Amino acid sequence: MAPGRVLVHAWGDMPPMLRRLLLCAVLIAAAAPGERSVAQEGPSRAEVFAQAKALSALGSKLFRDPSLSASGKLACASCHDPSRAFGPRDARPVEFGGGDMRHTGLRAVPSLRYLQAAPQFTEHYYESDDEGDASVDNGPTGGLTWDGRIDRGRDQARLPLLSPDEMANASPAAIVAALRRAPYAAALRRIGGAAIFDRPERAFALILEALEAYEQDYAAFYPYSSKYDSYLASKAALTPQEARGLALFNDPAKGNCAHCHPSARGNDGTPPQFTDYGFVALGVPRNRAIPANADPNFYDLGLCGPLRTDLRAHPDYCGLFKTPSLRNVATRKSFFHNGMFHSLKRAIEFYAERDTDPGKWYPRDAAGRVEIFDDLPPAYRANVNEEPPFGRHQGEKPALSTSEVADIAAFLKTLTDGYRPRRAARRLHQPVRLRFLDRHHHPADRPERNPDQLEMRPGKGNADDGDGEAHGKDEMRDRQPPPRQNEPNDVAEKAQRTGAEILLAGEARARHGGGAEGQECIERDVEGGARPGQADDGDCHQHARDHPADGHPQAAGQHPGEIEQKAQQRHEAITLLRPRLCHVARGRHLR
Repeated sequence: MAPGRVLVHAWGDMPPMLRRLLLCAVLIAAAAPGERSVAQEGPSRAEVFAQAKALSALGSKLFRDPSLSASGKLACASCHDPSRAFGPRDARPVEFGGGDMRHTGLRAVPSLRYLQAAPQFTEHYYESDDEGDASVDNGPTGGLTWDGRIDRGRDQARLPLLSPDEMANASPAAIVAALRRAPYAAALRRIGGAAIFDRPERAFALILEALEAYEQDYAAFYPYSSKYDSYLASKAALTPQEARGLALFNDPAKGNCAHCHPSARGNDGTPPQFTDYGFVALGVPRNRAIPANADPNFYDLGLCGPLRTDLRAHPDYCGLFKTPSLRNVATRKSFFHNGMFHSLKRAIEFYAERDTDPGKWYPRDAAGRVEIFDDLPPAYRANVNEEPPFGRHQGEKPALSTSEVADIAAFLKTLTDGYRPRRAARRLHQPVRLRFLDRHHHPADRPERNPDQLEMRPGKGNADDGDGEAHGKDEMRDRQPPPRQNEPNDVAEKAQRTGAEILLAGEARARHGGGAEGQECIERDVEGGARPGQADDGDCHQHARDHPADGHPQAAGQHPGEIEQKAQQRHEAITLLRPRLCHVARGRHLR
């Protein structure tokens, strides 16, 4: 048999796994020299991270620099305020811009947060297997703007820089020329090369790339640091009102908000974005405060114009705008694409009462008839959404009551980033009350507590308790017995006694364990129970036998004098811990 046939025959007889391993070895051996060459020529991982960090830092400076505008007065941060989740800082429906700062746009400023997960725009969006039914066409979905015409961060940054109604730069070259004089021009040169300003197109592309890199900074743009995120992580609890609001938010027969603003984690565990990135026509009333709306023949139709031009042939898209994320919605002062409403409560009420009380929301014509959906031409009013809470008839009870609107508003406030859970007061590992021990007697030798030795201390503003010291709260305290003749008063001796008590508590924990079951036994040992090494009777004795403290030295047979000797050996360390000991001693300061 020919050698070639022998080789083919042997290959065919090999187990499939062995064939795959052999093939991988051959491919690796063949590709190794070339791969090493490529690796040597390209940047290392550390270099890539350093470059991304430098780009992001540059983008942060660009974002806040008004010199990027023709007027020299408008920065990206002027409209997208970082302190308001990169949304508008005021209640104006549209912002002023242009070379003279007197021009206005057509739409409310959107937040730039939580855009990192937005899919590219498509007219036919099918959800993934991880998120929903992949067979359902959700229609137009995605993009970064109100009409979804931009997909990438760098392209989105280009829009305001060159818009005549916003930053109003005449050309990319004009922006580059302005930045040549910027205090951070050296950073552009370090990243793009010493001759970067001699190549305006490349410099402008670097500017857009830096802004895009900055908007991918998770700490600034998608921190997921709201109270609701802590709630999902079981680190915070919703108030009763917030919990009611969440239930109404999710209820299909009430708020039905989660239909477009999903509130649950994805099946893969990702946090909810509170948007499905889809498009919807809500029939928001016409905002006559927008200068462009002074023309009765002008309509902002969203997907089918005027800013987007590629979908004008789709009349069923007219009036549809992108569903924004509701994260940080409570920080806004203008709502919907035209900034028609200026409070969160008012925006929720519109959903609940649009159809049941249209006269509350829409103007009337000369004949007194309510002009519903007045911001859409009559031909497109059939596109307006009628799903709950919409779809009810005029005069019917709205889907949400006044109190339910307030509940949903309370819940939406939990979506604001920057939540800081209240931290519990610092406590000892075990809530054992430590007291000073007389160096010549054990707690078991103390006389029983006499109720007659309890006294009421006056509160702040009342009479002193005899020593000239007023107390902030009324409290019951033990009246101290007269000092014993042999009781030392110097700091070192008292610190030693406190150290002995700490050791006693530690030995009690060692014998009884650190859990809740042994806690009662520990307290009884330290506050007047058994001596060290002696298990208490009954349950404590059984607990000590059943739950030995592995890894801790046993103190069986030791006397307080031996413990005190250990404390004396640690005298210097205990003295250094005097402030902590004062705190542990519950206000009984060492003097």
